[in-house]
Amino acid sequence: MKKALLIGVAVWLIAVGAAWAQGNQVDEPPQAPQPGQPPAEDEEQGTTFAVYFSGGKALRAYDFERLNHTLGRGGAGTFGEYVDDWHFEMVFAGTQMAFFAIAGGFWDQDAGGGEFDSTLDGWEVLARWGMALADNSRLQLYPEFGVGYAQHALTLDGNLRGLDIGDLPSRGETEIKQYGMLLEAGLRVDLYHMAPRGADAGFLMVESLTLGWQGVPWHSDWSRGSHDIGLPNDLNNMFFIRYSLGFGIGVNRAP
Repeated sequence: MKKALLIGVAVWLIAVGAAWAQGNQVDEPPQAPQPGQPPAEDEEQGTTFAVYFSGGKALRAYDFERLNHTLGRGGAGTFGEYVDDWHFEMVFAGTQMAFFAIAGGFWDQDAGGGEFDSTLDGWEVLARWGMALADNSRLQLYPEFGVGYAQHALTLDGNLRGLDIGDLPSRGETEIKQYGMLLEAGLRVDLYHMAPRGADAGFLMVESLTLGWQGVPWHSDWSRGSHDIGLPNDLNNMFFIRYSLGFGIGVNRAP
């Protein structure tokens, strides 16, 4: 899954680079189409205003060294440093000005093996926004920011005696949670395709790629019910690469 995601992202970057180069090459000024005449066949149509829903996958990079060390002394398997997620957005965009989105995501990872099984999962909801850097209705670059809420859960199941952590049962299944305020910062590229050609409004497809950072700087302690559990906070800082595909409605008019 991770290899396929990286290959897909690389192909998408090549396509975006070609589109950007084509869109910014210096040629003779194109002739404006006559009223009612669609754009030339080799022209792609962008959009100036857009409303769309998108979803996709992201690859998150965590440092689980301290958490793995704590769980490992009790005989647990280790968590990998890369986690892939599912995410979604509802986006409102003036493609040459700014965008705003209500977004969310969820993920999980199993360590398995050892004296007990351990599973990490998380989910988040946030508001996300960014300002356009180029005067382009087809390909846009946004510095983006986000703020919201995140929750993480660690589920342990099996012989837990070796952990030597207070307020945990010696055997069986237990869930430990942590939550806090989520912050996000990144650089986002959106590629817009609108059909039919020459129409003032129509069907819209949007491809998005984002590189960035997420953090949970203000968070609770790990807890089981009303009991605080002494676990390290390895989930509160990570980097990601995110790809999304969206569908909605575009409007091709001057602001």
